Amino acid sequence: MIIKISTETHKSRVLRISEKYEVLFEGFFFLKQLEKTSSKMAEEAAKLPGRPMKYPYTYSAKIAQFPLKWMINNQPLWKYYFFGVILAFPVFYKIDRMANNPVAVAKWAEQKRKEAEAHHH
Repeated sequence: MIIKISTETHKSRVLRISEKYEVLFEGFFFLKQLEKTSSKMAEEAAKLPGRPMKYPYTYSAKIAQFPLKWMINNQPLWKYYFFGVILAFPVFYKIDRMANNPVAVAKWAEQKRKEAEAHHH
């Protein structure tokens, strides 16, 4: 690996690692500066806006202004959904076991065979 520092016509220092790769020294400083500015921008973006829009036109604004906490606290769907699933699961499990047992499957297949035979298939 050959490392050679030379001055180019653009008056920027170039770090030549090999014949194929050249890296601008200024690029390193630019990346460091970019990291600083992007972290500042991220901090500013994390802050809540000063005042919300009167009507949220964009989907992201609609999501940001959606009163999820109020909905969870005041809507019965959120409160009783999991209880309903827990109570309904055994009922539907029992129906599924009864409908898919081998005797019921054989009876259903025989019934479909008779229907097809009646229609000359």
